[in-house]
Amino acid sequence: MRFVPLVVLAFFSCPYSDALRHHPGLALVNGTCKKLPKGKIDIYKQWLTFPLTIFDNVRNISRTCQESYEEYLSGFYENDLLSMKMYDASAKVPSGILRGNVNQYGDMDECLEVPKAWYCLVDIDLRIFWKGSFAKYEYLVQSFYSIRDTFYDPGHRVPGFTFVKWGLCVPRNCTPNDIMMAVKQKLKVDSNIRDGLCQDTFKNHQCHSFGCLATLKLFILILFLVSTSTCFYQFKPSITTDNKIMQLYFGFALQKNCKALITIDSNGTGIKCVHGIRALSALALLMSHKTMALLYNPYINRNYLAQTQAMAWSIIGRNAILYTDCFLLISGLLNAITVFNEMDRNKGTINFKRRLISRLFRILPSLFSIILICTYLLPLMGSGPLWPLVINHHAELCKKYMYRNILFIHNYFGFDNMCLTHTHQVGIDMQLFLITPFIVSLLYKFGRKGVYIIVFLSAGSTALRFWSIVKYNLSYIVHFGIPVSRMFRTADYSYILPTHRATIYFSGVLLAYTLRTHKSFSTRSKGRHLYIGIIMYILGFLTWFGPFNTSFRDYKYNRWEAAFYGAVAPITWGTTIAWIIFSTEKKVNGLFEYILTWKYFQFFTKIAYAVYLVQFPVFFYNVGITRHVGEFKHSFMLPPGELSIILLLATILTLCVELPFQNIFRVYFK
Repeated sequence: MRFVPLVVLAFFSCPYSDALRHHPGLALVNGTCKKLPKGKIDIYKQWLTFPLTIFDNVRNISRTCQESYEEYLSGFYENDLLSMKMYDASAKVPSGILRGNVNQYGDMDECLEVPKAWYCLVDIDLRIFWKGSFAKYEYLVQSFYSIRDTFYDPGHRVPGFTFVKWGLCVPRNCTPNDIMMAVKQKLKVDSNIRDGLCQDTFKNHQCHSFGCLATLKLFILILFLVSTSTCFYQFKPSITTDNKIMQLYFGFALQKNCKALITIDSNGTGIKCVHGIRALSALALLMSHKTMALLYNPYINRNYLAQTQAMAWSIIGRNAILYTDCFLLISGLLNAITVFNEMDRNKGTINFKRRLISRLFRILPSLFSIILICTYLLPLMGSGPLWPLVINHHAELCKKYMYRNILFIHNYFGFDNMCLTHTHQVGIDMQLFLITPFIVSLLYKFGRKGVYIIVFLSAGSTALRFWSIVKYNLSYIVHFGIPVSRMFRTADYSYILPTHRATIYFSGVLLAYTLRTHKSFSTRSKGRHLYIGIIMYILGFLTWFGPFNTSFRDYKYNRWEAAFYGAVAPITWGTTIAWIIFSTEKKVNGLFEYILTWKYFQFFTKIAYAVYLVQFPVFFYNVGITRHVGEFKHSFMLPPGELSIILLLATILTLCVELPFQNIFRVYFK
């Protein structure tokens, strides 16, 4: 007996099946064919047969598509193996729809085993259905619209909850337009297929282009230098090191760089607590970024994920800008201290050229390495339904615009056209670094008058933030139900601009000046310090948790509230972090002193830049290779395995690229 799929048996086992099949306006009700009201469809029938009859009786599709579909349908009814694979590979309506289990990828691998088929991931807009008796299902099916998007929003960095993602295995001759036309006529809804999300074969995992070959040769050269210098480093006493070439060569030795990496300065003169603040901020930022990446994945309990994000404590991740503010404040603090010290040694002058070259040797090699990997190597390392969107799209952007990153101007050209969007912070920090000598000179030469000037500049930056948020309806907080367009506008018009982020950076500069002018700080007034500390902690707590209502599902965006928070938060948060650093440094802050000054935080500081660079490629690699529906768990927000991989890759990048190039700088400019 020939195999007949269950759905075919269910569909053709009654005498009126042919009528039902060819007339979408008919439905089976109590054993008889009933005519549906105009514009209505039989949901149950589509539930069973949609992947099979997608192009059946569809007008205005191409002739080649129609012929290929009829060939596929004929093969299916004759139990042809390839046709069965196509049907089997297409997503079906699953259980758990009312728990948000609506994103169905099907089986991409099975589909691509069929030579004449290709796999397409379709965004389907079901909002037209949510009327009348179906209205009560809307928020359950759409997971409460945790993030809203449109067909025209960029989708390569921020996911949306407005549409259903549906994997279809269709004949190769059917174009994306044919598929969208079929969805429109069959389901009476709009749909969209993003560029690249129709895939007819796995990427050819071979490196043929000039850029890819050059990248591969560059990393082979680095690996050669690291491995050979490591082998010969043990014979260093018998090899002359007066020659600069040999010094450069041994700069790649793992023994030397591992020692520099793991050496802990227990009695250092630097500001120890910044290591703890940097590590804890990075951990919080990692969790925030990972959670955003998780929102791409299909989950059988996606509503549970959305409800988790609707709890008050989720504000910890929603105002992630506070953690990047910590990095900017620390950067301003350390840069200002370095400039102050150099001006003290050189009687009010600085060697700006040397400082700039030193910074370029520190940050540019690692940045350039990650760009090359993500552009030419990472696209060859995997595949998946979303791979073209979250991996290949970035690679194409980097091929066009990586020069902007190398020049540190990429944050001026918009978030949606940026090569590796997470590197915007490098551009902001570099641009603020360039004006640091001028700002510090004002404080060095004019003292309090310089303070007034910096306060005035900070006020101007605050005014810019307030004005932009009001004018463009921005939000620094990723509130519940936020549109993707608002997130990108916030980035373009405020978040990635140094003029808007200068307030927190100047807070670090002013902190450096305060530490410099209060070297003989008295620790006797413990009561006063306690009162100040309490006020500062309350201020920081309100800044951090105050807007918790933005996490709730019923939150309504208000641009004035958003503008007030966006303008004030960098000031209040910066003041709190500055007080924590100041009081810890002056040993009047027992609450944080022992935590933030833990000596092993120094190790993380040495790999912090590399951690920042590698986390997004790791997160979105895992998004790109996801093929099937999973079950969300809270542990996914900071998975130990993924965190270990990030730390390992960051350590490798630091040992093989960052530290060797710092050694090269020392050889030439010591």
